[in-house]
Amino acid sequence: LADAQAQLSTELRAQFDQTLQENTARMQAEFEQQLSAATKEWEAEKGRLQEQIDMWWACADAQRQMGESQTQVEILGHFLDRAEPFATNLAVYVAKADGLALWKTRGSASFPQVVSKDKIDAGAYFKTIVVRDKIVAAVFARQPLKPEALDSLSGALARAVEAFGMKLQTRTPAAAS
Repeated sequence: LADAQAQLSTELRAQFDQTLQENTARMQAEFEQQLSAATKEWEAEKGRLQEQIDMWWACADAQRQMGESQTQVEILGHFLDRAEPFATNLAVYVAKADGLALWKTRGSASFPQVVSKDKIDAGAYFKTIVVRDKIVAAVFARQPLKPEALDSLSGALARAVEAFGMKLQTRTPAAAS
């Protein structure tokens, strides 16, 4: 009876140990799967947040650089430099007597020499730069692009052009005296 009891105890202990190992392995696999999913989700969110940080940093730096510019050409150049990471195919147009004329481009896409909003392809980005109710420039970008960043940078461009114009107006009377 003692031998049978010891054998039964050993068999039950072996079954318990096996069940415990199986449950531990199953729980470990589930934990690793959940950890992997959470890590992937965190990395994706971290990437989205880093993109937003990069965009806001670029916008703040662009506004500073454009505000310190001494010419309109310099302002537009800073805009192109800061906007390029958010639109690899980008063009800036300036107002001329016959419409918006191409000033400079970045990327491999071709852009028309003269542009108007009604002639822009679907999926492209087009934003006019308006200062004191007058269109002074435009930004045109083709895919791939990030419209939120371009909107923010275009707003900074409009403010910089207006501030530059105000600087010129205040300098002119002083120079005449």
